[in-house]
Amino acid sequence: MIHTKIMSRIIPFIGLALFILAVWILSRELASYHLAGILAGIRQIPMGQVAAALLLTMLNYLNMTAYDTAGVRYVNHPLRLVGAIGIGIIIADIVFNRIGKTSFKIGDWDFSRPTVNLQGMLLGIAILDWALAGSILYVLLPDTAPVSWTGFLGLFLLAQIAGIASQIPGGVGVFETAMLLLMSPFIPSTEMIGVLLAYRGSYYLIPLLAATLLLGLRELVHSKDSIGKLASGIGLWMSISLFWVPITNHSWQTQ
Repeated sequence: MIHTKIMSRIIPFIGLALFILAVWILSRELASYHLAGILAGIRQIPMGQVAAALLLTMLNYLNMTAYDTAGVRYVNHPLRLVGAIGIGIIIADIVFNRIGKTSFKIGDWDFSRPTVNLQGMLLGIAILDWALAGSILYVLLPDTAPVSWTGFLGLFLLAQIAGIASQIPGGVGVFETAMLLLMSPFIPSTEMIGVLLAYRGSYYLIPLLAATLLLGLRELVHSKDSIGKLASGIGLWMSISLFWVPITNHSWQTQ
């Protein structure tokens, strides 16, 4: 118990130390380069490769919806009630393996071990998830990069593990540093940092902007009635104000 408490206090500092180390390494790696050179590296990426990266991003986000499908199959409830059950299935499987039982109950909730088919489905989704994520970065690499897809995917997973271990959201900084170091024998750092920035934009920024836009449109459509009522109320109060102000002014003048 004491050991667990000590580790829980140390782990956040390990993540911070990894982040500081990553920033230091990045500053050393990029010290001899200028922003103009990095931007030029981004512009050198052919539009065909950017389009391929965006297509793979769409496929990967579509694949992620399969986690919800797996959650629906596990709980046998409509999709809107599932929430984060996709992750819950994995946690439940770990718990069952630790306690050696096939089911247990907490209050009114009954938990049973996920079936072999469901576990296989989750494994397939996860493998495809990582393969597509790595492929997005791979297609953005220069054609002259002497690295195979399978070899690159191994390096990509190592960098992702480093990012996850740092506990920094998205592994920002740590992932990039690991990729720069791992890919240094194949691609100059100035080109690789441009590729990594394009990857962040394709896989994170553009989907975020698209989701924000869609959410805003959805809220706008659902709030049409509320906006109409608000506009009517504002119009009514403006009418009352226009009628009331002259009356009050006249009253003050007569006094």
